[in-house]
Amino acid sequence: MQEEIFQKHTGKETAVQISEEKLLDDTGGMGNIFTSIVNVRGKPKQFVIKKYNKSYFSEKKSQELVRHAFEMYVLAKNSGLKVFPTFRIGTDGKSILMTDGFLNDQICIGSNGRFNMYRYGEEFMKKTVALEFFLNACFQEALDAAAKGFKFAVADIYFFLLSKQEPRTLDFVIGDFDNLKKAEPSFETVYNNLRQVRIMLSEFFYNNIDTFSSADFIEKIDECYEKKLQETQKVII
Repeated sequence: MQEEIFQKHTGKETAVQISEEKLLDDTGGMGNIFTSIVNVRGKPKQFVIKKYNKSYFSEKKSQELVRHAFEMYVLAKNSGLKVFPTFRIGTDGKSILMTDGFLNDQICIGSNGRFNMYRYGEEFMKKTVALEFFLNACFQEALDAAAKGFKFAVADIYFFLLSKQEPRTLDFVIGDFDNLKKAEPSFETVYNNLRQVRIMLSEFFYNNIDTFSSADFIEKIDECYEKKLQETQKVII
């Protein structure tokens, strides 16, 4: 059993024992992501551990990437943005331990097509609960992030949480901090964030929805995007 020490956003350090790891994703140059059984004070829980790839980067660069992700998480959490409750940095500066969004009745997936519902043995969604409310919340988070000086650099920031049952309940969190950046609050930042969320949502539904329903969903995404874009004139930055 491997023991590692992870630090919370409060600065508190906790030693944990990792008893099981299973490769979830190879992110290419950035590193590998594992689902892991982690024993915290004798209680086993499932988390995700991202190990940054020091063979691709220098060890110094790899540690800088880990530190950047952790610092962005701390800033986002302290700013009141929607984030996972657990996101800890390894004291060796090489890994991140974070919440596993999978539950008995819930799937957690990103916007890109590498991990869609079919890969997890689930049928593509056909109906959702309160779709307009969900879309509005996703775009509103983009506005809130921009107003607080965060820029979504690429369209893979959100993790989407959806139920296994139809009609699907939907939620999201900001879960990937590798490409989150600080920026001056401005219309450019607002526009960028809204555009990135539009891409994320479109990719998410395209990769996870029944083909015959996709046009209606994409149309609703575009409608919400246009509405929020018009509302940016009212945002006090």
